[in-house]
Amino acid sequence: MTGMTDHEFRELPVAVDVGTAARALGVSRSTGYELARRNAFPCRVIRVGNTMRVPRSEIFRLLGLEPPLDPSAEEAAAATVPLRSARLPAEDATAVLLVIKAAVIPDT
Repeated sequence: MTGMTDHEFRELPVAVDVGTAARALGVSRSTGYELARRNAFPCRVIRVGNTMRVPRSEIFRLLGLEPPLDPSAEEAAAATVPLRSARLPAEDATAVLLVIKAAVIPDT
């Protein structure tokens, strides 16, 4: 397992895969996925089809840090996705990702 540099940590996207979140928290990828499968990951895990994502804000909160960017867009995106125990059918994944993108990327 390779640690994450401060720069990498601060540059995390709005949501990361469980392996990246695990790396940010200092645990192995396999341990992270095992915890997520058992609903024991220390942060909220968003399931979209077969994909599991962790909001960056959850990682920062767990570590007691301030997110580097405006959290309002990230919170709006997080509010549109299911909680840890819920799962979406794979066909709904595109719709959820479009909602997240709309909440995070302002209209120009």
